[in-house]
Amino acid sequence: MAWTLNLLPLAGIVAVCLWAAQPVGVGEATNSGAETFGIRDSSDVHTPQVRGRDAYAIIHSRHYDKPLYDSKPVVAEKKPPPKPKLNAKLVGTALDPGFTYGFFRDSHGQTKMIGVGQTIEGAKVLEIKRESAVVEFHGDTLTLIVEKEG
Repeated sequence: MAWTLNLLPLAGIVAVCLWAAQPVGVGEATNSGAETFGIRDSSDVHTPQVRGRDAYAIIHSRHYDKPLYDSKPVVAEKKPPPKPKLNAKLVGTALDPGFTYGFFRDSHGQTKMIGVGQTIEGAKVLEIKRESAVVEFHGDTLTLIVEKEG
């Protein structure tokens, strides 16, 4: 009697395996479980439509290294060019009544004596004072101070 109790679970497992191995028939009159899914005949079954190669042409023509949308063009801001630097330096002044001059060293290292109203390196001298000179260079008014040596 004990050996029959051991075989009972084994017989149940074999029965379940045989039942699960049966093919499921679509549209058969037997209750095979197909009606559980709402399938009554083969016309209810959706078969995927086979598409031709042309249906996938858009996929093959897509460049995958580009974004999926056309981005707005980036407009670079136009910055005004930087203003040039004045290369002349004031190295001294001479102030006497009727004789006012500034001594300027240009970009070539030459020292020139320039009076009010004259230009050096594109800068117009507006005023010469003791130890300084006021010049106009590209629309800006600059005050140059005498350089001290050493």
